[in-house]
Amino acid sequence: MSSLDKLLIRGIRSFDPQNATAIEFYSPLTIIVGNNGCGKTTIIECLKYATTGDMPPNSKGGAFIHDPKIAHEVDIKAQVRLKFHNIKRDELVVIRSMQLTQKKTTATFKTLESALIMRNPVTGQHSSISSRCADLNEEISHQLGVSKAILENVIFCHQEESNWPLSEPAILKKKFDEIFAATKYTKALESIKKLRKSQAVEIKLDQQQLEFLAASKQRAEKVEATLATTEASIRMAKTTCDRHDAELERLAADMSQLSEKCAERDQINGRIQSLKQSHRQAEQQWFLIVKSYKEMYEPEDELKAMLAGFDNEQQLRASKIVDLECEQRRYKDEIETMGQRIADNTNTRARHEVKLAAYKEQLASRVTLAQSIIQQHELSCPAFDSASNDGTGELSDEVWQQFIDALDERFRHVTASFGTAKSTAHANDDEARNKLQAIKAELTGLEHSRRIVRTSLDTAISKRNMCNERIANFDVSDLDVADAERRMQTAERSLEAARTAAIDSNPAAQIELKTRELSEIEYAVKVLEGEQRKLLTHMQTRTKLDLHNNELTKLKERLAAATAQYTPELASFLGIDADAPDSPLKDVMRLDAAISAKIRELENELAQMEPKLNMATSKQSSCKAQIDFSEKTLSQQRSTLASNDSKVQAACGDANFSDALAAAENKAKAAMQTVQFHRNANMMYEQYISQTAMLHNCPLCKRGFDSAKAEGAFLADLRESMADGPSRLRDAIEEQSACDKKRDSLRALAHVHEETMNLRSKSIPELEDKLNELRNEQMTASNLVDELRSQITGLRGRLSSAAVIRRRSEELMRFGRDIRRVEGDISQLDGELMLSGVSSTRTLEDCQRDIDVQQEKRKQIQNEVERLNSDSLTRQRELQLFEGRLRTARDDYNSLQQRQQDLAREQAAITELTIEIGQHEAQMADIDMRCSTLNSRVDDANSMVTRVREEGMTAVQVAQSAVDDVASVQRTVSELNDRIAQFRESNTEQRLKEGNELIQKMTTAMDNLKKKLDDAAESIRQLELKQAESKTELRNIQDNLSCRTLQKEMDQHKADMLELTNKANEYSTAAYDAQMAKLRKEQERFLAARAQKQGELKQLEEQARQLRIDLSDDFKDIQQRHLQQAVKCRTQELANVDLDTYSKALDHAIMQYHSQKMEEINKIIRELWVQTYQGNDIDTIEIRSESEGAKNRSSYNYRVVMIKGGTEIDMRGRCSAGQKVLTSLIIRLALAESFCLQCGMLALDEPTTNLDHANMISLATSLANIIKSRRQQRNFQLIVITHDEEFVQNLGKAEYADYYFRVSKNARQHSMIERLPIVTLSR
Repeated sequence: MSSLDKLLIRGIRSFDPQNATAIEFYSPLTIIVGNNGCGKTTIIECLKYATTGDMPPNSKGGAFIHDPKIAHEVDIKAQVRLKFHNIKRDELVVIRSMQLTQKKTTATFKTLESALIMRNPVTGQHSSISSRCADLNEEISHQLGVSKAILENVIFCHQEESNWPLSEPAILKKKFDEIFAATKYTKALESIKKLRKSQAVEIKLDQQQLEFLAASKQRAEKVEATLATTEASIRMAKTTCDRHDAELERLAADMSQLSEKCAERDQINGRIQSLKQSHRQAEQQWFLIVKSYKEMYEPEDELKAMLAGFDNEQQLRASKIVDLECEQRRYKDEIETMGQRIADNTNTRARHEVKLAAYKEQLASRVTLAQSIIQQHELSCPAFDSASNDGTGELSDEVWQQFIDALDERFRHVTASFGTAKSTAHANDDEARNKLQAIKAELTGLEHSRRIVRTSLDTAISKRNMCNERIANFDVSDLDVADAERRMQTAERSLEAARTAAIDSNPAAQIELKTRELSEIEYAVKVLEGEQRKLLTHMQTRTKLDLHNNELTKLKERLAAATAQYTPELASFLGIDADAPDSPLKDVMRLDAAISAKIRELENELAQMEPKLNMATSKQSSCKAQIDFSEKTLSQQRSTLASNDSKVQAACGDANFSDALAAAENKAKAAMQTVQFHRNANMMYEQYISQTAMLHNCPLCKRGFDSAKAEGAFLADLRESMADGPSRLRDAIEEQSACDKKRDSLRALAHVHEETMNLRSKSIPELEDKLNELRNEQMTASNLVDELRSQITGLRGRLSSAAVIRRRSEELMRFGRDIRRVEGDISQLDGELMLSGVSSTRTLEDCQRDIDVQQEKRKQIQNEVERLNSDSLTRQRELQLFEGRLRTARDDYNSLQQRQQDLAREQAAITELTIEIGQHEAQMADIDMRCSTLNSRVDDANSMVTRVREEGMTAVQVAQSAVDDVASVQRTVSELNDRIAQFRESNTEQRLKEGNELIQKMTTAMDNLKKKLDDAAESIRQLELKQAESKTELRNIQDNLSCRTLQKEMDQHKADMLELTNKANEYSTAAYDAQMAKLRKEQERFLAARAQKQGELKQLEEQARQLRIDLSDDFKDIQQRHLQQAVKCRTQELANVDLDTYSKALDHAIMQYHSQKMEEINKIIRELWVQTYQGNDIDTIEIRSESEGAKNRSSYNYRVVMIKGGTEIDMRGRCSAGQKVLTSLIIRLALAESFCLQCGMLALDEPTTNLDHANMISLATSLANIIKSRRQQRNFQLIVITHDEEFVQNLGKAEYADYYFRVSKNARQHSMIERLPIVTLSR
C-alpha cells in the first residue's frame, strides 16, 4: 500500500523562495494547526500539485507562486518535492518546478521540467523519468494505486471544492463518472455496440458485393471471348487498309508525275508569250532611238572607251567642284567663328566699361557716406575736414584710416555704455527679489506651523469624539455584573446534574445484544441466497426458452411483413401471378431458383441483341468515315476554290479575269511606248537647242523671236525640260516594270482560273450529291442503333434491378433460415429441461419471501440499534448544551467586568484631550495674526520688484539701440571699401584697352575671308557651265550603244522563241487531261473503299477498347476479388458474433460493479452519519444513482438525499451550511474507504467549517473511530488541517498522534512549519 513520507516546499505562495520548508507525514494521524492565512491550505495544494500536476482553483497566471514584487526580485523559482512509497513499498521522489518572471506590466509564468526519481531497493541505485519523455501525472497515479479523479476529489480535495457532493447535478454526475471510471467503460461498451452494428451493415453490403462479383465473373468470361473475336477481325481489317494505302500511294505518284508535265507545258507557253512581249518592246525602243540619234560608225569598244573617258573628265570636274565647295564651307565656318569672337569681345568690353562707371560712382558715395557719419555721430576727424580731393574723388589712405579709427572708437564707447546699463539693471533687480524672497520664506514657515497645529487640533477633537461615542455604547452597571455571576452559578449546577444522569444510564449492553441478533439474521439471509442461486440456474434455461419463443414469433412477423412488401416487386420482375397455386412466392426456398432462371433469360436476350448492335454500329461508323472523308475532300476543294478566287481577286479585283489580262497587256504596251518616248526626248531637245542657237527661230513653226530675251527664255525652257528628262525616264521605266509584273502575274494565274472553273462547275457539285446520299444512309443506321441501344438499355436496367431483387430474395431466405435455427434451439432447450430433473416444489418466489422476512427482522433490529444510539447521542448533546450554557455565562460575566474597566479609561482620556484642544486653539489665533502682517509686506515687495525691473529694461534698450546703430554703420562702410578694393585688384582699365585692340584685328581678318569666299563661288560656277555643255555628246554616245544592244536582244529573243515553240509541240494536252481524269476516278474508288474499311476498323477498335476497359476497370482481378470477398464475408460473420458476446459480458460487469460499490458506499455513509451527526432532523443520508434510460443502463445520474422517517428528500438546497460540510466530509470518507484499497491516505482541510460545537466534538470522535478501525491497516495516513485547537484537543485524546505541526509566519511574512509535542497544545 502506498503512503506519503515527506513534503518540501519552496517559493509557493507565502513560503520562502530562497529556503525550503519541509513537513513529515506520520501514520496513522498527522495534525497541522495554524491561524487563517498562515499557509495551511498551501500544504494540501502542494500535495495535489505534486501527485496530479493540477494547480489550485483561481491560480492562473502565476498566483500559485510567491509574488516577485513582494520579494523584490525579477523572477521567482518555485519547487515542490514529495517523497512517497508506492504500492510495492518502493521509495520514489517527485520533483515539480516552476518559474514566475516579473516584467514591466505583466508577469510570465512558466512550468519547468519535472522528474520522478525511483530508488531500486535491491541495488540502491536511482533512476529518473522526465516530463519531456513521459506523462508523469499518469505514472504517479499508477504508482500510488489510485486514479487521478480519487486524488483530486477525495484524497487531496481543495477547501474551495470540498462541497462538491452537493453541487449541481451535471457537476456531480461528472465527478462520480470520473471516480467510477464510468466514462471509459461506457465508451468502450458503446464502441463495441457501434462496431457490431456497423459490422452488421458491412456484412450485408459485403454479401451483396459477393453476389455482384459472382455475376461479374461470369460476364467477364463472356467479354474475354468477345474480345478475342474482335481482335481477329481488327487484324483482317488492318491488312485490307494497308493494301488500299499501297494502291493510293501508287496513284498519287502517277498523278504527281502527270501534274509536273502539265506544269512544264504551261511554263513553256508562258515563257514564249513573255519573249514575244519583250521582243516587241525592244523593237519599239529601237525605232524611237533611230529616229533622233546621230549614227556613229566607230566600233563598239571605241565608243565604250569614249564613254569611259567622258566619265573621267566629268568626275575630274566634279572632284574640283567638291574641293571648291569644301573650301567654301571652310571659309564660311571661319567667318562665322570670327564673328562670334568679335561679338564676345564686344560684350566683354561693355561689361568692363560698366564696372569702371560703377567704381567712380562708389568713390563719390564713400565720401558722401563718411561726411554724413561724421555729422550724425559727432566724430572727431580734423584731417578729413581739412583734406582736399586728389582730382579723382578719392580720399587719401591716411585720411580714410583716421575716419575708420574714429568710428571704431565710437563703437567701443557705446558698447561700454551698454554693459554698464545692463549690470546696473541686474544688480537692482537682484536686490529687490532678495527682499521679496526673505518675506515669503518667513510667511511659509508660519503657514507650515499653522498646518501642524491644525492637524494636532483635528486629531485631538477626533479622539475626544471617538471616546464620547465609546462611552455612549457602554451600558454596563454593577447590577448587570451581579446578575451575570448568578447565571454562571446556575449553569454549573445544571451541568453537574446532567453528568450524574448520563452516568446512571448505560445502553451499551442493549446495543451489544441487538448486534448479535443482527449477525444471526445475516447468516440466515446468506443461506437463503445460496438456495436462490441454485434455483436461478434452472431459471436461466426457462428464460432462454421464453426468449427463443419470442424471437420465433418476431421472425415470423418480419417474414410476413417482408413478403407482403416485396411480393409486388418480385411478381413484376418474374412476370407471374403472385396468387397462383404454383407460384414460387409461396415458398421462399424456391424463389432464388426462379430469379436465377429469369436472370439467365434476360442475359440470353441481351447476348442476341449485342451482335445486331455491333453490325448496325459498324454500318454507322462506315458511313461516318466516308462522310468525314467526303467532307474533308469537299472542304479541301472549297478551300482551294476560295484560295484561287482570292488570288484572282487580289490580282484582278472585281473585274473579269480575261478582261483584266487584256487590260494588263495594253497597259504594258503603253508603258513601253512611254519609255521609248522619253529615251528619244533628250536627243530631240538637243537638236532643238542647236537649231535655235544657229537659226534664231522656233524649230517647229520656224518663226523668229522678237528679242534676244525671248530667245533666251525659250532656250531656258528647253534646257529645263531636257534636264528633267532623266527623272521622267526613270519614272516611265518604273511604271513599265510594274505593268510587266502585273501582266506576268495574270499570265501565271491562267491555269489557276481554269482549275477554279472546273471546281465550281463539276467537282464540288458531284461531291455534294454523294455526301447527301451518305448522310441519308447514316441516318438510317443511326435510327437502327438507337432502337437497339434502347432495347439493350432496358434489358440492362432489368439486369441491374435483378441485384436488388436478389437481395430481397436473400432477405426472405435469411428469415426462413433464422426461423428454422430458432425452432431447433427451442427443441434443444425443451430437451434440456426434461433431462434436468427439476421437480422441487420450492420456487424462487418462496425463497424470496423467506429472504424478505429475514431482511424485515434485520431492519427492525437496525432501527432499535439506531434508536439506542440516538438516545445515547441525545444525552451527549444535552451535556454539550449545558457545557455551552456554562461557557456562555462565564463569557458574559468576564465581558461585563472588562467593559467597566474600559469605561473608566475612556473618561480619563476625554479630560486630557479637552485641555490639549484649548492649547492648540490659542496657538492658531497667534499664527493667523502674524500671517496677515506678512501678506501686506509681500504685496509691497512685489510692486518694488516690478518697478526696478522696468527701469532697468528701459536703460538697457537705449544702450542696445546705440550699439546697433554704430555696428550697422561699420558694416556699410566695410562693404563699400570691399567693393572698391575688389575693382582695383581686377585691373579692369588695362583689360578694356586690350579688348579694343583685339576687336580691330579680328575685323580686318574677317574682311579677307569674305573675299576668298567670293573667289571660290566664281570658280564653281565656271566648272558647272563646262560640265553642262558636255552632256549632249554623252547622250549621243549612249544612244548608239543602246541601239546596238537592242538589236542583239531582238536576235536572241527570236532564237529563244523558236526553241521553246519546238519544245511545246512535244506535249499533248488532250492525252494528259484524259489520263489525269482516269487516275482521279481510280483514286476516288480506292479512297471510298479505304474509308469504308477504316470505318469498320474504327468501330472494331472502339469495341475492343471498350471491352479492354471493361476488363481492366469493371472486371479487373475479378477471380482474386471474388475469392477475397468470400473469405472476408465469412470472417466478418464470425467476428460479429464475438462482438455480441463481449458487449453483453461487459455491460453485465459494469452494472454489477456499480451496484456493489454504491451499496458499499451507502453502508459506510449510514454508519458514519449515525456516529457523527448530533441532530435529530435527519436519520441518515444516501447517494442515489438512477439510470438515464432503459437503453443506457450503464450511465447514471446521481443525487444526495436525506432520510427522515423513511421519507427521501433531495439534500441540495435544503440543508444548512454545517450539514453541507458534514455531508461532504462523510461522503469523502466513504469514497476513500471504498476506493482507496491500495492507498491509505486522506487529507481533510478545515473539516470543522460551519460546524457547531456538538457536531465538532462528534466529528472528532468519528475520526478517532475510523483511525481505530483502520490503524491495523499498514500505512494508513489521515492528514487533518485546522485552525480549531479545541477540535485538535478532542482528536488528540485518542492518543494516535504524539506530535502536531504548527504553521505560522515569521517577521518577513514567510510561512514556517514547526513540529511540537501534542501535549503542549492541551496546556
